[in-house]
Amino acid sequence: MTAPPTLTVRRARPDDASRLGVVHVRGWQEGYVGLLPAEALDRLDPVARGEWWARGLADQASNPEDRPGWVTHVAERDGEVVGFVG
Repeated sequence: MTAPPTLTVRRARPDDASRLGVVHVRGWQEGYVGLLPAEALDRLDPVARGEWWARGLADQASNPEDRPGWVTHVAERDGEVVGFVG
């Protein structure tokens, strides 16, 4: 019998950006089916979204006084980012 997956929540780091891009885009692509045009959802780019996350997380880390209270956390299952909240 294998152990159940471990879920942890921690503050996001800049090196989470590429995985956050994938989770963010896939979440939109699944959550907005039927609400947004399929063509628009298909055009979403996880690499571009990861770059957006990289900029935001770097800014969050280097300038916390610019956005007091704005913090992103990630959920990890067995070491892989599977969700986020801000």
